[in-house]
Amino acid sequence: MEATWWTKPEDLDNDQKAVVALDKDGDHLVCGPPGCGKTNLLLLRAGYMHTIKRRNFAILTYGRVLREFLATGAVHYPFEVDRITTYAAWAMSMSAQAGLPVPQGVDEPAARVQLLNNLQAIVVKGGFTPFDCLLVDGVEDYDPAQIDAIRA
Repeated sequence: MEATWWTKPEDLDNDQKAVVALDKDGDHLVCGPPGCGKTNLLLLRAGYMHTIKRRNFAILTYGRVLREFLATGAVHYPFEVDRITTYAAWAMSMSAQAGLPVPQGVDEPAARVQLLNNLQAIVVKGGFTPFDCLLVDGVEDYDPAQIDAIRA
C-alpha cells in the first residue's frame, strides 16, 4: 500500500511543487478529483512547514479512519505523527483549553453541534492560540460553519 501513493518531493510535477511551496501565510484551497494527490500534497506541505520552522501546525481529517491511514505514512515525513488528528479531537482539545465542556460521543450529532458551538464561542471570546498552519484534508466533508471556525 505504501508504494501506491507516498510521494517524494522530487517526484512532483511543477504544478504540484507550486502547491507545496505556496506562500506560508494565508488560506489556500487545493481542488482536484479523487486520487489526484491532494492528500499527499497536504502531507508534503506539512513537511515543508516543518522544514521552514513553522512547526506549530496540525493536520485535520474529518474521520478516524483517514487519520489512522495518514499516520501509517508519517514515517515518510519529518514531522511527528501526533500532528495528524481528527477534527473532533482537535475541537475537543480547543474546547478543553478554553475551559468549555467537552462532549462525549463525538460521533453523535448533538456532540458535533456542541463542539461547533464551543469553537464559535472561542472565536467570539478572542480566538484560538494561533497556529502557524492548519492543514485540512477532505474539506468537502465539513460543514461551512466548521470551516469558518477552523479558519478563525
